[in-house]
Amino acid sequence: MTGILLPPLFKKSYPMYLNYGVIGMFIAHEITHGFDDQGREMNKYGDVENWWSTETLEAFNRKKECLINQYGNYTIQALAKTYHAYRNWVTKQGREEPRLPGLNFTNNQLYFISQAQTWCQTNTDAQTILLMNYDVHSLSIFRANGPAQNFPEFSKEFNCPVGSYMNPVDKCSVW
Repeated sequence: MTGILLPPLFKKSYPMYLNYGVIGMFIAHEITHGFDDQGREMNKYGDVENWWSTETLEAFNRKKECLINQYGNYTIQALAKTYHAYRNWVTKQGREEPRLPGLNFTNNQLYFISQAQTWCQTNTDAQTILLMNYDVHSLSIFRANGPAQNFPEFSKEFNCPVGSYMNPVDKCSVW
């Protein structure tokens, strides 16, 4: 896992909008495992223990239906937290970082591009079918698009029309 803190994904000298985007995606992904249908069955020591109340489990099951209907277990909250952490960092600096030359994207847009870039991959049709049948994770395209679809700041930054694929009217959030 420490490999994610190395180039080409992460480097101290990279613009912070890229670093925050990458690390936010990984933090969101890993934290969510602690509260999914399997991770929630382990206590803080890794022992099997049902530590959720009946009310918490029922509320979780109601909320996760939205995500099930949309396909996949998207991780929204940590993406939002790292986006806001990045914006707080900019505020503390008192200025925006220089934009990357040659690209027509804002720093906020590059945060989201950095987050999605970690899921870039190409698969053959056979590999895709294999992943769909045997991998517990959603396909990469959904892991990149899902959190962004549900995050209003993404829609605002990219001017996605309400009701479009990347700005659905009904957004999902478990937490």
